Amino acid sequence: MIAACVVAMSGWAQYAEPVQIPTFDLYDSGVMNAYARAMAETAARREGIFQQYVDLAFDAWENERWAQAVRCINGALDTGYWNADLYYMRGYAYERLGDLKAAKKDYREGKKKGSEYAAEALGELLKREKESKKK
Repeated sequence: MIAACVVAMSGWAQYAEPVQIPTFDLYDSGVMNAYARAMAETAARREGIFQQYVDLAFDAWENERWAQAVRCINGALDTGYWNADLYYMRGYAYERLGDLKAAKKDYREGKKKGSEYAAEALGELLKREKESKKK
């Protein structure tokens, strides 16, 4: 075993300098530019998909199809884009479906992101819960 190590080490000793592995300069080869273009195109596609989901969510929400509205808003938010009022809309849909815990969570998130509707809805929901506990 020791002899094998000595032979291997003596083979490496023939190089005066460390072995250089060939590399490509990413900036000169255009790879970084291609990557940047691909990321921009992906972002544009995601934004388009986001808008399609938002349109479907508004349609479902206006027609009181609450479960479908939740699914469409989930799809929109999964793209990485968001709108503070989407959290309000999803919270409202959850409230209509009877899931008050999820509704409060979305109202809080919408309020945090700047939705006045979500802030108002959260206040009203908490007020109703407080009144129902008094009875």
